[in-house]
Amino acid sequence: MITIHAPGDGFCFFHCVSMFLRKSSEPDEAHMSFVRDAILTWLWDHRKDDGVCQTLRVAAKEEGQPTIRKYLQRVQQRGFGGSEMHLGASQVFGMNIVTYMSPRVSFVSASAPSAPKKRPKTMRLHYDSVHYNLVMSNARPPRKRASQARTRAS
Repeated sequence: MITIHAPGDGFCFFHCVSMFLRKSSEPDEAHMSFVRDAILTWLWDHRKDDGVCQTLRVAAKEEGQPTIRKYLQRVQQRGFGGSEMHLGASQVFGMNIVTYMSPRVSFVSASAPSAPKKRPKTMRLHYDSVHYNLVMSNARPPRKRASQARTRAS
């Protein structure tokens, strides 16, 4: 397994999802913004669903935000989302998410929607109580952008 380091800009979870979806080890700000907005839109659209509502209420309270709307706006502007973002990402992008946490050895997961057309892919993350990084198998290293490959070949 290899660790792909995400930028430490508050949007590390969204960068990890973006890099996983693009099969790239390089961050892409525009794609990360697309991923973040898709997840936040799904959470807002499903805020009244029982499980989502409770998860968002807890997150908003933990972050000192008076409403779910304020909480989601804060995440969009400054990042730092929690397990509710895992739920949104798994539903929007139809993937399983396994998060290994340290310093203690434990994990949390989110599952893709039921009855997918094909077997969902599983994204693995490492979370150290402050920052997410993407964990990928050595068997399939992420691709580099063509421009980087040309530069290195020169």
